[in-house]
Amino acid sequence: MLNQVIELPGSKSIATRLLILRALGGKAVSIPGSLPDADDVQYLKQCLEDTNERLYVGDGAAPMRFLLAWVALRGEHKIIDGSEMLRRRPLRPLLKTLEELGCKFLFLDTPYQLPVQLIRGIPPRYPYSVEVDARISSQFASALLLIAPYLPHGLLVEWTKDAVSQPYLNMTLSLMRHFGISMGYSSTYARVGPGRYAGSLDRIEADWSAAVFFLAWLSLLDGGALYFPNLTFSGLQADEAAAGFFSAWGLQFEEERGGMSVRQTGFRMQQDLHLELAGCPDLFPALAVFCALRGQDVCFEGLQHLQYKESDRLGALCEVLASCGVEANATHHTNGRLDVSFCMSGFSPPVQFRLDPRGDHRLAMAFGLFAHCAPLELSDPDVVRKSFPGFWKLFLQMILASG
Repeated sequence: MLNQVIELPGSKSIATRLLILRALGGKAVSIPGSLPDADDVQYLKQCLEDTNERLYVGDGAAPMRFLLAWVALRGEHKIIDGSEMLRRRPLRPLLKTLEELGCKFLFLDTPYQLPVQLIRGIPPRYPYSVEVDARISSQFASALLLIAPYLPHGLLVEWTKDAVSQPYLNMTLSLMRHFGISMGYSSTYARVGPGRYAGSLDRIEADWSAAVFFLAWLSLLDGGALYFPNLTFSGLQADEAAAGFFSAWGLQFEEERGGMSVRQTGFRMQQDLHLELAGCPDLFPALAVFCALRGQDVCFEGLQHLQYKESDRLGALCEVLASCGVEANATHHTNGRLDVSFCMSGFSPPVQFRLDPRGDHRLAMAFGLFAHCAPLELSDPDVVRKSFPGFWKLFLQMILASG
């Protein structure tokens, strides 16, 4: 029976924000010396230390958006660029808001896409309040919030009330408060006064976004247990919601000193299941594959922005599941929300899975779950290095330990 320790990487989302806080606060900000080895984290660290004119940020959308705001604050005439995939990721809402603040940019290829060069940073006289469109990504608002204390008069940042991934905005604000910034805020704005980051954080908690794939595998078994060092119910990470979802299916979570124990107590099928994912969209790939493997019919709600991720995750999963007999029905709401119901009880796996993760690390890791029912071949397994370079080693160890 499975009984294994899983050493997850630290949260990538926390680490990238901490790097910006340290770049701004200097020696007054102390963060762990050992950062996650995810490409997103390492590229951002490199760019913040790089004195060259051209900064290359790899595939990381959050690092690119945070870096752009940091460069705009400093007024350095840097060129920011990334991979072909990153050049396709949305950037216009952040660039437009920075232009409202007084910035000027030179677009070296396509307007409002990478590569982009800063021509003028945020001037001393700037609007003290801005509204940013966060319907595609909350990172546009987080990028502005992170630099707000270092503007002469601070900044009032308002975002659309239907902003996606609100928990990630809460994470940004929580870390800013931890490092000494006072603010007034609600679900649609934050008023940040001028200030300086100062303080320390001893550790970066383990990544719930990475844990979900191991939780899904455990929940596919008849029994067993996993222990995750440094995983905690802090409320800081959006994907902590995974614990609630899998608890309903029969996993038992117990926070122990230094980590989290999770035990399979027996799978429980749920009727008329609706899962709200607008605040935690990164859980979708793992949950979709898991539900298919368990034959759990489900309606996923709040999927309207999955097409803006590293790939069109919704389209990719619908295509793979359709080839296995799963029917999907989409409901488009007038407010832009998208809900999709999957009849997973029709799932019938092929003799072998040959899948292309489309350059998407979370699709690759989710596809790994298909190994539960059939041999699996992935065209680009190394894409997981974006967030979890050691994933396959740990995942394969878990499969072997499952017997």
